[in-house]
Amino acid sequence: MTTEAEPASTAILAARLPEEIVTAESVPGPVHARVLFQAAHNRLCGVEARQFRRLLDAHRNLLHGRNAEVERTIRDPAGNVKLMLRLGDGVAVETVVLTDAAAPGRGPEPGPPHRQPRRTLCLSTQVGCSMGCRFCRTGRLGLRRNLTTEEIVEQYLAARERLGPLSNIVFMGMGEPLLNTGAVFSAARIFAHPHGPEIPFKRITISTCGIPEGIERLASESFLAQLPGARPRLAVSLVTTDPMLRARLMPGATKLAGGAAGAAAALENLRTAVARYLERTGRPVTFEVPLLAGVNDGEEDAAAVCRFVDSLPRRDRCDVNLIPWNRVEGVPFEPPTETAVSAFAARILAGGYPVTGRFPRGGSIAAACGQLGESVSSVTTR
Repeated sequence: MTTEAEPASTAILAARLPEEIVTAESVPGPVHARVLFQAAHNRLCGVEARQFRRLLDAHRNLLHGRNAEVERTIRDPAGNVKLMLRLGDGVAVETVVLTDAAAPGRGPEPGPPHRQPRRTLCLSTQVGCSMGCRFCRTGRLGLRRNLTTEEIVEQYLAARERLGPLSNIVFMGMGEPLLNTGAVFSAARIFAHPHGPEIPFKRITISTCGIPEGIERLASESFLAQLPGARPRLAVSLVTTDPMLRARLMPGATKLAGGAAGAAAALENLRTAVARYLERTGRPVTFEVPLLAGVNDGEEDAAAVCRFVDSLPRRDRCDVNLIPWNRVEGVPFEPPTETAVSAFAARILAGGYPVTGRFPRGGSIAAACGQLGESVSSVTTR
């Protein structure tokens, strides 16, 4: 048996919580369901591993082949990897693993410090995307359909098989996560579950173009009974606080948030949803600003971002992430200069807000922010 065969055969178990396995598959009791769930996530040893083999004999009807197969793997010299997965109906999605060298850690005393790479998995949630953001390759594909929980979790399984443990998960790949909340929230629960991957919610981020209804659901959702009050981090792709410019750059998000009321209403509805999220949860919110040269990278643009955050409750829980735009063939924008990025960051800091910069990673394999979709089509089948 190859190393990939067992995760492939247990994919359906990996995509269901223990209580869902009991309910959906008539497994006799929560203990058996827990063992099956742990086994699917490589968390068994000793007696429990032997119990799992006995359970397989009794419940082979649970197992099936993987619905998604890795058709293409692309790596760059820095260790970033892009996987193209072909789904059961023939459409494809891309998922990315970005590798960082972590800060020096403390090794076994009295040995020397060691470094563990931080691997961040960037997951897709839809086949294509309906948002139509002008600076994003995926937005040019249109939307074919939502991914299921199983298809999202299978991206994790495929990446883990090839690269080993993953430290962070971001729902920032193809698609708008908050237009597929059922599958996305279910997958987040699985990733954080103490008997599964056990990735802390503080290391799981859901990034949205700004869907007020989805943000409010994220605020009200109860994620895991074992982890009361815990939930994934929220990142909002703000881009600009100029309503008309945002409407031109992000037409889908503006239409969903504002409806017939227009661009200004869309931005205000987004602000209201984020304010309610902060008031209800007290959890951090990151505002993402992809910087486009000469479009939204000026000092006044930065000042406007500060004013937007100033208007929020619990603004001490807010930070700003600057993303120099990554080139996309056929898209008429340019990346900002280093000088512009530095000046923008300085203005945000002067406004009193933490600011981080997204280092360009994976650009040589079209795996950077906004570049996914090069090797797939929302309508192409095998």
